[in-house]
Amino acid sequence: MPWTELELFEGVGTFCSKTNIRDYKEFRYRIADANKNAGVYEYTSSNGTFQEFRRFAIKIELLSSNIHNAPTLMDYRAIALT
Repeated sequence: MPWTELELFEGVGTFCSKTNIRDYKEFRYRIADANKNAGVYEYTSSNGTFQEFRRFAIKIELLSSNIHNAPTLMDYRAIALT
């Protein structure tokens, strides 16, 4: 099944403090307009073209250039609205 990368729309340019490990930020994502047809999410796979969600999964990648300063994830919420 194909996946669609979400677009960050709230929290752009926001970063956590490198020295304060309890400095957590909240970010909000949405489906980019390029992936919508008449305002509805649409995708094509080998089984055909589908509108809205058939499945919902979250992939979170925590990246760091230094293994001694690894990012952490305190909490996450995921809500899929159609």
